[in-house]
Amino acid sequence: MTKLFLWIWIFIQPLIISFMTGSVVMLIIRFAYPPGGGAPEGFAPPSDIYEILALLGGGLLFGLVAGVIMSQRIYREHLAPKTLED
Repeated sequence: MTKLFLWIWIFIQPLIISFMTGSVVMLIIRFAYPPGGGAPEGFAPPSDIYEILALLGGGLLFGLVAGVIMSQRIYREHLAPKTLED
């Protein structure tokens, strides 16, 4: 049962972490540049939708890469066939 859970987690984890990092980026954009103005001095809000999408895409990509790396470690440590060299 544990191995089944780990196999499922390996495929879901990158998506969850990607969603979390994308959400954090959007929250930072939302609170750093409120709709009514009042942004911190010296900060310019994203000028167009493409800049916002690029920031969101960067956050999603970073989370996806981090999730895949963690999934690979889980596979190697718990699910990979053991060899005599290990």
